[in-house]
Amino acid sequence: MTASKKKLTLIALTLTLAAGSALSMATAMATQDDIKISKESVSQNKHINKIRELKGKPQEIDAYVSNLNTQEILEAAYELSNAGELALDQQGAMFVPLLKKRWDAGLPMEDIASMVKDKTNNDNFRSFLLDGTVSVGFKKERVASEATQDSEKEKLGDLLIELASDKSEKEAVRKYSLMKLRDVPKDGGKKAKQEKALADIVNDTDTPAAVKGAALTAMKRTNHPGLAQAVAEVMKNPLSEEGILVRHAVAEGAKSGTLKDIKVMKQLAKDTKDAEVYATTVYSIGLLGGPESVLAVLDVYGKYGNTDIANYTLERNQKTVLSMLETGQPREYILAALQAVMYAKLRTAEANVETLVNHTDIEVREKAAQVLVSLKALPVNNIPSNAEKWGN
Repeated sequence: MTASKKKLTLIALTLTLAAGSALSMATAMATQDDIKISKESVSQNKHINKIRELKGKPQEIDAYVSNLNTQEILEAAYELSNAGELALDQQGAMFVPLLKKRWDAGLPMEDIASMVKDKTNNDNFRSFLLDGTVSVGFKKERVASEATQDSEKEKLGDLLIELASDKSEKEAVRKYSLMKLRDVPKDGGKKAKQEKALADIVNDTDTPAAVKGAALTAMKRTNHPGLAQAVAEVMKNPLSEEGILVRHAVAEGAKSGTLKDIKVMKQLAKDTKDAEVYATTVYSIGLLGGPESVLAVLDVYGKYGNTDIANYTLERNQKTVLSMLETGQPREYILAALQAVMYAKLRTAEANVETLVNHTDIEVREKAAQVLVSLKALPVNNIPSNAEKWGN
């Protein structure tokens, strides 16, 4: 091949590659731009009517749905959302794997954000779209490059904060956005902006209690420096606060270690007239661990007839309970632990209890004998399946 022919071939190849690249870029841009919802189009129920025609033919339905492009999948989801939340939950599941697969390499965040923020769109569809975006965007392992994932997480975080901060937005959307927030922006300026937004939500007197509570959960998940103060504010007079806010404060405070006062929590469990606050507080006391935690749970045991939450909490702390049964422990600890064993039916404590039948203290001996009888009457499979993983 002559030099001139080689040169022409190289030029032709270069032009071909450039054209292919341009075509790929144009296709990608068109796909990105095409993800818009036409309310006029979805009102015709084109996709859902087709799926209904194929009722009883699962393979044909699968083939039809699989051949839809992303735009059409979202249109079909919107059509379902017009039929109500239940319809979207039940039938929309067929679209979820397809969207997750197509978005694994990259999310069209600008279009998604636009559709989610558009309050004229169906609320069920907005929730469906936001939920799908969160499940992909915060997924640990994806095909997308690390840089793409970081960028998308940042944009997704911005979207969630914007939705949560919008006072004109529906309470459910604000709460959902906060409950899904978990990543801290790498950029210092954006991190500070996110922290301020969360603090503003918690401190705003007009914000619904459920949204404030969700903001406390977001603060905990993002290691917000103001969480301790926010929890302390709620716990100054928890009986005057709405139950949902108190529950978030107690739970996130205990999980983060910013709320450690067992006496305060026990008093709340005793005084509250809200059964859900009681249950959350008992559970949270258990998160703190240690003998004093066990004593506190026993002290408020069974309020509102709810023994399940206390029994569960005692099971989670059974390592502590077992340690309290050791002969060298204070009499108060041993008696309390025996009661905990009886309440929670801790078959794993049988050997410890048998030892205490010969204790020098008559009350301990009698209690141990009583508990031992109750344990031996339990079925063998009463032992919790993951008992070795529980406790502190």
